[in-house]
Amino acid sequence: MKASGPGAFGKAMAQHFPFGLITLALALAVTIDPCLAASSVTADHVTLSISLESATAPDKTVWAAITQTIAPGWHTYWRNPGDSGLPTTVSWKLPSGVIAGEPLWPVPEQFVTDAIVNFGYRDRAILIVPLTMTRTTSVHGTTAQATLSLLECEHICLPATVSLDLDLNRHSGSPAIFAKARAALPRTFNGSVSATSTKNILTITMNSNEFRDVDASTLRFYPATPSVINYGVASQIDAVGTTIRWHAVLSRSAKRFNRFEGVLSGPRIGSLTVSAVLESAPASER
Repeated sequence: MKASGPGAFGKAMAQHFPFGLITLALALAVTIDPCLAASSVTADHVTLSISLESATAPDKTVWAAITQTIAPGWHTYWRNPGDSGLPTTVSWKLPSGVIAGEPLWPVPEQFVTDAIVNFGYRDRAILIVPLTMTRTTSVHGTTAQATLSLLECEHICLPATVSLDLDLNRHSGSPAIFAKARAALPRTFNGSVSATSTKNILTITMNSNEFRDVDASTLRFYPATPSVINYGVASQIDAVGTTIRWHAVLSRSAKRFNRFEGVLSGPRIGSLTVSAVLESAPASER
């Protein structure tokens, strides 16, 4: 294993990370030598491993699990990191005829440090990724390689890039790994949902019979669309009958968006992926 300079990922981290000690963090950035890639690699405070649920075959979709085992006191980031940080990214080197889909993310936690709000994971997180074979795919004797770029954060953040090898010819993950990964995923929300923006307030309205008489104080909404919300102002959730509304203040530098996504979570309803198209507000309310 060898360490190199921070590269493009480290430079991006400097642009998104407002805490002190950035210079130290970048100096300690780790890039794992691709020649030393394996199915499990440890970067400073996170061990990453990859496994396959079942062997590949032509015209078949199989699932790969990427497990982050995170040292106590440290965390990594969700697909929306919040006020700072960067999401973990996955890029692939695949044999011809193999197509990797988007990772499915487990429900995150919220971290607040000196008024900085972030979303991510502690202890352990498992992302699963679909790998689809075409009808003519032949992967006999071949491997895939997943390269992960991530931030390992405590009081400072250390960027790391790690490559993991995946044997496509045999299953390598226990059923328990994939069962745990799927249990941590939010399910798709099948009720009605809308998004409206009035002045500087974004409201997501969700309606479903399963929300009847739910206690709003037990609910949490994790915004998945980045660079939109002002996390310095606490969001609010109210619940009346079968309707739940989440209200949040828009950032002064909010990027333009047509669709807003997030995860609604609560002990009675579980976790739900929500996606809403932004409705146009009357001119008098913009």
